[in-house]
Amino acid sequence: MKGRMGELSPNLKNIFVILAVGLIVISPQIFQHGNLMLYTDSVFHLNRFYDTYMQIKDHNFQPFIMMYGFNSTGRYINVLYGPILAYLNGLLLFILGSYYKFQLVTNFLVVTSAGLNCLYMLKVGQIKPQLRLYGSILYMTSYAIFAWVLNSQFMGVGAAFTPLVIAVGIRMVTQPEQPVKITEMVVAVTILIQVHVLSAVLSIIFLLITFTYAVFQSTINRKELLQKTGIAAGITIILTINIWLPYIVLTAQNKLVNPFPYADPQAHTLNWSGAAVLLASLICILGCAVLFVSVKNVNNSVTKFLGWLGIVILVLASGFFPWNMLFKTFKFLYILQFPFRLAPIAFLLLIYVGFMTLQEIDLSDTGEKFVIIALRVMVCVTILQGVSVFTAMLSQWNNANVDLYSGFMVNKDSNVPFKLQKSFASNDLSQPWRQIAKPVTDYLPATKQMIAWTDPTASPDTKQDNGQKLADLYTKVYLNTKFNKQVKHGHIVVTWHQNQAEPVTLPIAHYKGTRYVLNNQKLTAGQIKTGQAGASVINGQTGDNEVKISYHFGINS
Repeated sequence: MKGRMGELSPNLKNIFVILAVGLIVISPQIFQHGNLMLYTDSVFHLNRFYDTYMQIKDHNFQPFIMMYGFNSTGRYINVLYGPILAYLNGLLLFILGSYYKFQLVTNFLVVTSAGLNCLYMLKVGQIKPQLRLYGSILYMTSYAIFAWVLNSQFMGVGAAFTPLVIAVGIRMVTQPEQPVKITEMVVAVTILIQVHVLSAVLSIIFLLITFTYAVFQSTINRKELLQKTGIAAGITIILTINIWLPYIVLTAQNKLVNPFPYADPQAHTLNWSGAAVLLASLICILGCAVLFVSVKNVNNSVTKFLGWLGIVILVLASGFFPWNMLFKTFKFLYILQFPFRLAPIAFLLLIYVGFMTLQEIDLSDTGEKFVIIALRVMVCVTILQGVSVFTAMLSQWNNANVDLYSGFMVNKDSNVPFKLQKSFASNDLSQPWRQIAKPVTDYLPATKQMIAWTDPTASPDTKQDNGQKLADLYTKVYLNTKFNKQVKHGHIVVTWHQNQAEPVTLPIAHYKGTRYVLNNQKLTAGQIKTGQAGASVINGQTGDNEVKISYHFGINS
């Protein structure tokens, strides 16, 4: 019993330290009470969580279209962006009742989840408990995680759970006597798919690489590896049916606009300069790579395989790789958008091999003490830089005419001092969305014009111009103030007045499953057309008009 308690104690200590570091990281937002980090991704994700919040509040569950968020445009968003997590965040927003409290709590949950999951990964990799702690703090203070804290990039949320999948890959290649635990693999991959599909796709590619290595290098239990991996994959497919089935059906029924391909992939690689990328942690992770490469004759072939794989992925995530040329050659790569999304996997592998190398070095007592002191200084510096950058960026919320946006944004009252801050501080969580909108065209019904404007092979300047055209078109069609909208009895109710009977473009996305009741008469599919920006075009009558919008999902609908 004493042995078990002694073994458990360091693990519990590590957990408490991770939680404490999480509190330190978010402390700037605690002390700057009410201040938010608001960038274009913040507007996007808070808006979609507002939609599920309202669904819970009104007991009106609509998993396929946005009835409250994104200006009640009836468009696909949450159904293709992790619906279960969207509802969990909507529930959290419902409980907290404040965007400030919500951002504070989610920041803490993402940062600590990253640290705890990295602890687990390093435990699977058989790193000693004390070293696990420093490696985990290094990861949770890296830009892979701070991408969420500073910019609300959902890559940070995916990166927080990526260590679970990397742990599966590490087990495959380092423990041939039991290369796969079915429950571990199912839980890890299922969680990541439910949280962030792109992170899951990249992590599954990593698993395919480690699986291939294990199949060809393992001399025992190869049959077990194949059988258990197949079983785990089958269970995972069943558990993630809510992700892949709607995607297959909805994209088969409708031609949808893909997320806008970024103007310059090369410009969105790991930035080796500038505070926002948290250079201290990046240098420390690079130090792990240098340690791995420099120290000879301590690592086995498996550790070397993982280490060099991590270095290759780090190079791919950096500006050293000619991404622009590759994107133009292989257009399917544009789904990646930002090459730095590869960084979390590289960071985790390099942290693992760096600390494994350190663990295998035969040090004297004095040497071990020096190493521990150096590691403590290292993590303190990374924590302090993270807190410093967060504090500086968070303080911008105090500007009278706060302008934290990057990219295209609509702000109706941009000239009214502190109007935006007041709207986000209001107990009425709908207020911000009456003032601001992100005119993003992701997954709207595609028209020839929109397809032309999202051509990934266009020059960076042309893409920038096209992006502005898309934003202007979205604003014109979907933010049209001529129409009034309400949500009643499970319908989006749109009302307006027109002087003569003629076709009118509603600020409602037109999908195959969208249903319309105009002035108490159900419209047939032939009575609706797809107009500009994928909006619905119907024939309005002279005078007042009312159309009720609902949605029906079906394989043949």
